Amino acid sequence: MKRRLLSAFLAVMMVLTMAPVAFAADEDAGNAVDDSASGSTGSAVAKIGDTGYATLAAAVAAANNGETVTLLTNTAEDITIAQDKNITLDLGSNTLTNNGGDTITVELGATLTVTGNGESADEDGSAGTVD
Repeated sequence: MKRRLLSAFLAVMMVLTMAPVAFAADEDAGNAVDDSASGSTGSAVAKIGDTGYATLAAAVAAANNGETVTLLTNTAEDITIAQDKNITLDLGSNTLTNNGGDTITVELGATLTVTGNGESADEDGSAGTVD
């Protein structure tokens, strides 16, 4: 009787120890579109390393100093590089179009390096603005 009770108790405890991991795994699901095991970033617009993001703004916000944010597809967004952030934006061969404001705003003290063969454009097709 004691062994059955002990076995049932241990089985329940083992299941409960895995529950916090399952809840924590979904914490960032709204921000990242990550399928790094297959090398795919799904419907991500931008990525940092193997982690894909649904928007370029989300990727820029998540980037740490020295990291490269890679634009994966043409997108229409206005982005801001926060103060004291030092990142590289790789446009690849994609176009970043503004959403009515400045295409890219670099706050005082931030550093942005833009690479790739892509372009920044205004909604009317003229060259995009960097403020």
